[in-house]
Amino acid sequence: IAYGTKKWFMWRPGRAYYSTKPITRYLEEDYPHLAPEDKPLECTQHSGDVIYKPKFWGHAVLNLEETIGIATEFETLAHKNLDVCKSAEECYLK
Repeated sequence: IAYGTKKWFMWRPGRAYYSTKPITRYLEEDYPHLAPEDKPLECTQHSGDVIYKPKFWGHAVLNLEETIGIATEFETLAHKNLDVCKSAEECYLK
């Protein structure tokens, strides 16, 4: 990010899911009740930091202050090879 601070939550393949619930509600209502193995990896991104989120990993982001950043998606040869997998588990969890 160029300016500010973000808190990232990332779920490994097989634990990721899609939700329309705002992250603030998720943190208040759901997060405290998660089993340790279901909790996401967490990190804080500061100005100048770059985060790479691999394919099949779920994520949620919470801006901790006014933040300016940019995001993009790209494919590598490794990503193209993973497209032949039937599932994230088949590709990552062997």
